[in-house]
Amino acid sequence: AKAHKTSRKKAPTQQQTMSGFRMSLGSAAPNTSDDAATFQKLLADMSGTKESIKQAKEWLLQRPDKAEVFAKALQKHVSQNPGFQKLLFAVYLLNDIFFAARTKEDPFRRSFAPVLSDIIRGAAKSAKDDASR
Repeated sequence: AKAHKTSRKKAPTQQQTMSGFRMSLGSAAPNTSDDAATFQKLLADMSGTKESIKQAKEWLLQRPDKAEVFAKALQKHVSQNPGFQKLLFAVYLLNDIFFAARTKEDPFRRSFAPVLSDIIRGAAKSAKDDASR
C-alpha cells in the first residue's frame, strides 16, 4: 500500500499584490530590520505603474513611526545604483509621499527630504549610462 501524502499549508499571511510581485506583509508587527528589508524589496520590485506607486505609498503611510528606517533603506537602495528606471520610480514614490504629507512636521517629510537630493543625483548620474531612458 502506498502512503498517502498530505500537504500542509502554513496559515496564510497578509499578501499585497503590487503589479508584478507579491510582498508578504506578515501578520505580526515586524521589527525594524524586517521593515527596512521589506521596503528595499518593494523598491527593487516596483514596476513604476500608477498602481504600484500608489500601493507602495499606502504601505509606507501606514508606518509613520518607521519613516527614519525607510529613509535609511532608501539611501541604501540609491547607493546600490539600481539604474535610472528604479531611481525614477523612487522619485515618483517620494512625490506621492510628500504630496500626502499634510505638514512640514510630517515624519515622512522630515525623514525623506534629506534623501531626495541623493536620489535625484543618482538618477541623473545613471541616466547618462541608461540607453532605455
